[in-house]
Amino acid sequence: MLKRESADTRTACHPWLHTSAALFLAVCISALVAGCTSQPSDGGSTAGSADSAAVEQESNPTAESVAADLYRDAIADPASHFENKGVEDELVQSGEYTYALAEVENLDVPVLLLCLHGDMERWGGIDAVSVHYVNSNGALADYSDTLMRGVATSASYRGEIYASVHGNGLILNETVSGSGETRISRLEFDGRGWASRQILHSELANGEACTAPIESEQRELTWSAVSDSGVLDSLETGEWAGNVDPSAPGAVSAAEQAGLQVYAGTVRVLDTDEVCTLQGVSNPSPGYTEAEAYVLLVFDEPTNVDAVSGDGTGRKSGQAAMIRLAMDDEAWNVYDKQPVTVAVDPDNIWWPSDASLPAGEPRAQAFLLLGK
Repeated sequence: MLKRESADTRTACHPWLHTSAALFLAVCISALVAGCTSQPSDGGSTAGSADSAAVEQESNPTAESVAADLYRDAIADPASHFENKGVEDELVQSGEYTYALAEVENLDVPVLLLCLHGDMERWGGIDAVSVHYVNSNGALADYSDTLMRGVATSASYRGEIYASVHGNGLILNETVSGSGETRISRLEFDGRGWASRQILHSELANGEACTAPIESEQRELTWSAVSDSGVLDSLETGEWAGNVDPSAPGAVSAAEQAGLQVYAGTVRVLDTDEVCTLQGVSNPSPGYTEAEAYVLLVFDEPTNVDAVSGDGTGRKSGQAAMIRLAMDDEAWNVYDKQPVTVAVDPDNIWWPSDASLPAGEPRAQAFLLLGK
């Protein structure tokens, strides 16, 4: 929250003023005021009020006004905000700059994104993006890492940055050619700092089925040239539209509308022995290690799961204590012991037909961690 000094200028009464003198002074002031109000209006009073309002606004700037001023300074010298950000100095000085705004949860004002891009031959179709915000001291601060967006000329990478219709951070959507892997992360501000966390896991090229809720949540950013401060002017006057829409369907509703299964539980990242202890079973394959770490969604109570039968006989519904979400994927370690809600592609969750861990529990090949 931005802290602003009070502009209260109320005047205290002088202690040495005698009662009679005070009374006489009050009468004189009343007469003077009455005389002034009886004069024909020449607009001076209105102008004075307007001037007073302007002075008051200047001494009590809004959070949006403070942000607009800081962001104007930033777009006036965008190159300085890419120093020591892993971009070659020559490219920083020769590149072109644009900017965009996005509302992000836990921040009073939108964040500023500066985008640095250059010619296709030198840059290969990829832009560098820095993220800036107004901290609790009313100063400009930035996210330490540099983001990427664009389509590589080699077609090996495609990435884009989106705002969230719920204000739930920034959405980073990346696709790596060849493997067809889609990576979706959420860059969030928790009130103290930033964290980028993966929210999509897919072992199959067709795991994009899980992206439907994100596609309904993400909003394209509007990029403007740094020579045009019009967007910041609209931010200052309260006319900037923003990306948050309170009427937009929540993540769970969007997932269900897309035909995905939704499950809530606690993430556990466990090794083989810990999984066996959790299930109260012996290692079904002693001497053999299928994975160093199992990422599990453990239910609070047995939950009915409809999944594909591992023996190829169709689908089967049954009670499950957990779902295996992934194996040996360090991206999910940050969620260990945290309650989460996930959306699962019903065509990519199945009951096992072998003795792998966790014993007898369904496995998901594609899932999405749901936000709000």
